Amino acid sequence: MPAQPKFVELTYLDYLKLPDDGNRYELINGEIMMTAGAGRRYQRIVLALAVQLFQKLKGKRREPFIAPFDALPARWADIRHCHERRAA
Repeated sequence: MPAQPKFVELTYLDYLKLPDDGNRYELINGEIMMTAGAGRRYQRIVLALAVQLFQKLKGKRREPFIAPFDALPARWADIRHCHERRAA
């Protein structure tokens, strides 16, 4: 019986090494997933919610974002800073 492949938990640095090949990738619980683009109905719903959120949050210290956006926990800020410095 063949051995089960060992799961290797990937990091944000692994995610940054992915090719810019036009595909969408997400890092979820240490696993990189290729995801499909959103459909038209989904985009309409997201836009309607974003408009409502934008109106509610106007003048506050928060703002909604619609496009895919890297959301990093605060403890990863140093990793991102190092990567940006290296890329410059």
